[in-house]
Amino acid sequence: AAASGCRGRAELTEAMLATGLRSLLLADLGGPDGLSGGGAASGTKASSPDVVFEVPLEGGTAIGVEWDLLSERLVVATAGGAGFGDKVTFVPVTADDLPPEDVALPAGAGVTDLSVCCREEDDIVFGATACTDGALRLIDASPGAA
Repeated sequence: AAASGCRGRAELTEAMLATGLRSLLLADLGGPDGLSGGGAASGTKASSPDVVFEVPLEGGTAIGVEWDLLSERLVVATAGGAGFGDKVTFVPVTADDLPPEDVALPAGAGVTDLSVCCREEDDIVFGATACTDGALRLIDASPGAA
């Protein structure tokens, strides 16, 4: 029963990403349960979330979202729309003056999945994308990598 519950949440997340994510929105919902002022036991309804930032995802729909703990970035894999190729975008969440960085995937390499691995002891961040052409592409997203 636990596995089917996890699968249901994963399917819901995938559906939300596939149908609605055309911009990346980070919001503060107040508490760990999304309720303000005491949680579910108090019966207090959640107030409107405080939007921390919003970044439009130009030219497509998000396929996957991961968190880069080392560099404090959100990482988004985007399937390109008309005239846009697939890409992976690294969005800094703590520095207002840093723009998002895009890594374009080769033409015909449709992104189907995304994973990010951070190794703090080595100051290394890698992104991995599974693609429709059968390749697994690794992206060195370590601090200072060009």
